[in-house]
Amino acid sequence: ITEEIYQVLYCGKNAREAALTLLGRARKDERSSH
Repeated sequence: ITEEIYQVLYCGKNAREAALTLLGRARKDERSSH
């Protein structure tokens, strides 16, 4: 998430494109250890 926000704020990436990238990625369990 932070990488996409960085790309939008500092590298000129389209916000809609960043949102679609985030929505399209595989989900992972935030509580999994490794």
